[in-house]
Amino acid sequence: MTASVFVSVMPDGLTQPFSVGERTHQPDTLAAEQSFQLGIGEMLVDLTDADFSGEGVEKVSATVGMGELRLVVPEDVRVTVKASGGAGELLAFDSNEGGTQTSRGGTILDETFTYGPEGTEEDIIVDAEVGLGQITIRTGAAQ
Repeated sequence: MTASVFVSVMPDGLTQPFSVGERTHQPDTLAAEQSFQLGIGEMLVDLTDADFSGEGVEKVSATVGMGELRLVVPEDVRVTVKASGGAGELLAFDSNEGGTQTSRGGTILDETFTYGPEGTEEDIIVDAEVGLGQITIRTGAAQ
């Protein structure tokens, strides 16, 4: 029974469902598409120090099966975050849409948030997904 519940909430794109623990990813470049995954646990993806080519849109995917995904995006770059989850909560701080804090909870979560200067083309697209758990998105330095 437990195994079937575990498998049913795993995101489709998760290729490492049995990786467990705490992970921190702070890429220094976004020149190629980046993909970060964790099966169970807590993962931080901090994009604030990443140098990106500025030629076209850079893509990042961050996926957690069960647990918490914390995403930190740069303040001076146009970022679109497509956040989704099977069940849990989405918290977005200081997005262009929600002001100080936007919170959504429940099942089948699917929200898009933008960050950075208004009226500019997007530089980074992040696909953030959690099967069961929480996604927290904020700007600035990791906390």
